[in-house]
Amino acid sequence: MKTAGIIAEYNPLHNGHLHHIQETRQAGFDRIVVVLSSQVVQRAEPAFFSKWTRATAAIRCGADLVVELPAPWAMASAERFAAGGVALMAGMGCVDALSFGSEAGDAAALSRCAESCLEAESGSRILELLDEGKSYAAAREAAVAELAGEETAALLRRPNNILGVEYLKAIRRLAPEMQVVTIPRKGPGHDSTARQGGLASASALRELIQFQGFGAAVPFIPPEAAALFYEDIRTRMAPASMERLGTAVLYRLRTMSLEEMRALPSVSEGLEQRLYKLSRTPMPLSELINRLRTRRYPLSRVRRILYEAMLGLDAAVYDQTPPYIRVLAFNENGKNLLRKIKKSGTLPVYHSFARLERDYPHLAAIELLATDLFRYACPALGNAHSEYQDRRPYAVVDR
Repeated sequence: MKTAGIIAEYNPLHNGHLHHIQETRQAGFDRIVVVLSSQVVQRAEPAFFSKWTRATAAIRCGADLVVELPAPWAMASAERFAAGGVALMAGMGCVDALSFGSEAGDAAALSRCAESCLEAESGSRILELLDEGKSYAAAREAAVAELAGEETAALLRRPNNILGVEYLKAIRRLAPEMQVVTIPRKGPGHDSTARQGGLASASALRELIQFQGFGAAVPFIPPEAAALFYEDIRTRMAPASMERLGTAVLYRLRTMSLEEMRALPSVSEGLEQRLYKLSRTPMPLSELINRLRTRRYPLSRVRRILYEAMLGLDAAVYDQTPPYIRVLAFNENGKNLLRKIKKSGTLPVYHSFARLERDYPHLAAIELLATDLFRYACPALGNAHSEYQDRRPYAVVDR
């Protein structure tokens, strides 16, 4: 029995994701385990749908087991996001290969790019280019071009390729025996708003749902998943929106000291001074974000800083990789896989949040807060899931 791992957000799960799962199965894997983002996603905003709904959708669309990528890693930079997911798969002790989508569809080319990135990151050239005013992404691409040529560096211009490179770097460090399978991405690009046949990006679907209603997105979502997402929208448990947290974010910043801002993982180079000053000046959250943005601090990093503040993170949380496996959903095949993980894995497995809270109180407190923020970001607070009240993730889910 061969097992493949997929690291995903499924925000929401769409036909392109279904294609990836099916192609992974066709590549010869009998079991598929998904490491799924928590209630916050890498864009540093609440997930559109709850993690339990997205996990159940994944099972119904072909996965066998879904486990949680804890909030600190789910919302982190691509490097930390990838390291968190790969570490969990390594800790299972039975994942033979990581499967991911990429624009290149060429594992060898991405591997060469990953090696060049590691070489560039260990030298001083990136720092020199940063001092010239380049963003980090542009500086790394230029450094890789000098080392390996323009063709290899060009891979770093596409978002799925970038994440694939980070997966390969993490595998080299954390799970060198793990194989890699990359499935060529089909349809529109990662952040494209275009629609092609039955395919659209997750960002395009979020926009459709927000402005045209869920019905406009249905043709691009597998029916098994669409029914789950529709039920959450019907009961006002989705979609969650960062806009609903605007006042809370501004209040949190206003109560923080300069020292607390300086300790946030994504703050450096004195940005805490600007953040502290601007947070004391009344303005909408959108204006605050725009005034914090620079070439060195793009939108994604600014939003990540704000979410780090909301969750009370400091750099120490990243001194480790996720130290436990938390189960969100599984089918009968996944149930058998869980037995194998509990026998051969190196990380403890949790079904109960109360037990997780007992053994890892600090990380559990962060997760609880991430879920509370997700609930406040939903259309109807009273209907949203709770870590303690929602029992669906712990039941076997049939396909």
